[in-house]
Amino acid sequence: MSNWKHILLEGEYPERARILDGLTSEQIGQRPPGAHRSIYEELWHLKTWQDVVLAKDNDLYEAWMKSTRYPEGQVPSTDDMFEQLGEEFLAGIQKIVDLTGSEENLAEEIAPGIVFRDVVESLAVHNAYHLGKIVALRQALGCWVSRG
Repeated sequence: MSNWKHILLEGEYPERARILDGLTSEQIGQRPPGAHRSIYEELWHLKTWQDVVLAKDNDLYEAWMKSTRYPEGQVPSTDDMFEQLGEEFLAGIQKIVDLTGSEENLAEEIAPGIVFRDVVESLAVHNAYHLGKIVALRQALGCWVSRG
């Protein structure tokens, strides 16, 4: 397994697909007491930021920085809609893992002084933070089962 695949998809904490698995539309829209976001809002944020990273587009980045960055108050009406969002998020991670297979891609300058490797490292930390929040939300909602 590549180091990037380990960091972005499978290693160090539960597989990303498992973190998103088995949730209902009711659970994803709930905010437990003290929570600022729902599971859906966290995943939407993750997927949308990942799309910005994959686009490698400074204009899209600037638009993102000026946006609210969360879909305040929106929740998909069906389990399938959330599942699709999760699948798109995981497919995006796989695309990034594929791009990290080339040193040329990793060395590509995205902005002055910033190469794609820097962006991928930042994305890995960002994803770990928000996926950890999703696990914490699941725990607070009673819909997380620890395995070992």
